Amino acid sequence: MARMSDPSGPASPPPGPILIVGNSYPPHTLGGYELLCRDHVAWLRARGHPVTVLTSTYGVQPKRTHIETGAHGEHVVRALDFHWRDFKIERPTGFELIAGERRQRLALEHVVTQDRPRAVELWHMAALSKSLIAVLARYRLPTIAVVGENWPTWDVQTDNWLRLMRHGPRRDQLLRPGVRSFVAHTIAPAEMNGAFERVRPAYCSEFLKKDVESRFAPWRGRGVTVHNGIDLATMSRERDPSEPLGRPLRLLYCGRVERRKGVATAVEAMSLLKKQGIDATLDIVGWRDEAFAAELRALAASTGVAGAVQWLEPRARESLPDLYRAHDVLVFPAIWEEPFGLVPLEAMATGCIVVGSGTGGSAEVMIDGKTALLHERENAGSLADRIAELTRDPGLVATLRTGARAMADEHDIETYHRALASLLEEAARA
Repeated sequence: MARMSDPSGPASPPPGPILIVGNSYPPHTLGGYELLCRDHVAWLRARGHPVTVLTSTYGVQPKRTHIETGAHGEHVVRALDFHWRDFKIERPTGFELIAGERRQRLALEHVVTQDRPRAVELWHMAALSKSLIAVLARYRLPTIAVVGENWPTWDVQTDNWLRLMRHGPRRDQLLRPGVRSFVAHTIAPAEMNGAFERVRPAYCSEFLKKDVESRFAPWRGRGVTVHNGIDLATMSRERDPSEPLGRPLRLLYCGRVERRKGVATAVEAMSLLKKQGIDATLDIVGWRDEAFAAELRALAASTGVAGAVQWLEPRARESLPDLYRAHDVLVFPAIWEEPFGLVPLEAMATGCIVVGSGTGGSAEVMIDGKTALLHERENAGSLADRIAELTRDPGLVATLRTGARAMADEHDIETYHRALASLLEEAARA
């Protein structure tokens, strides 16, 4: 299906309470996905919708229910188990698995019966129990999934509860209808029974849509693409397209510091820029995998650029526009297939030039020579050469800033919210 980008859609989803389900929620977050969810909740609340957010206990005491009121008046229930720790998936087994499935089913059923949502939005569901989706299907609630990563292609098959029901040691007994009914009502649904088919997915990029639908049969041909948006009123900063680059050249990496983000490529490129006689600094800003960060520090030291690489703590969203504005170039050297990438769009809105690998869905906004410069994946020499081009060609700098600003303007957050609202309305009618 075509990308949903028409801002003339409905200003509000179907009337009534909305339930949001996801693996984390501010202030306890892992990245931009959760912040975008919070922005959408704020948009819903501004239009008078009661919103309940059911999320995991990430950031608080696990296996206990924590209830609070969010920043925008939303009802936040932290009760789900997040099967993730320190960049690794840790699936529960045995009694812990059974007890967890029952506890989470009861938590979801309590929210549904108490708050009576009219529609549901699934956000980041990776490393959460997938039986929750089957519970929602029982209530026949209109449901969409806001898909920002390819979790359906790997996380469903590796869900331990569903695997136990399919391949458990007493599979023949579990297949009996009476047994499965008993399990479903005392612990959690024992099978999905078309639950995924009741969900309408909205993907953050056309690349992600094709990837998921080619490998996850229940959603094949069912989804739409809704590109992520940014709050232009907040993120924009004025910068003349012809403004000279700084001396030294100010480079920025902003995002999670983990291996698949390609930060090592940026650190290696610093030494190559030095060999070309280009004076540059690199600020690394974001939440870190400390073990990987130690490798990067050692790499910087061994290549003689440790003094030019500065490590900064994660920044609040509100401070990011000034951070981008204070730099000349954002490096985005992802080595995995990036689903989309909000950071390049945010940088584009401030005149900070983007140089990156353009993997996956990020290529849908990073157009080589027009809105960004692209380099070969995991190739520090290629990254350094593209950055060096900027120092030699002021005209290229102006062209990229102008094109990037136009691209950012096409992805206003209001368009994004309205597209999701339109999908909820369609789901309710269906």
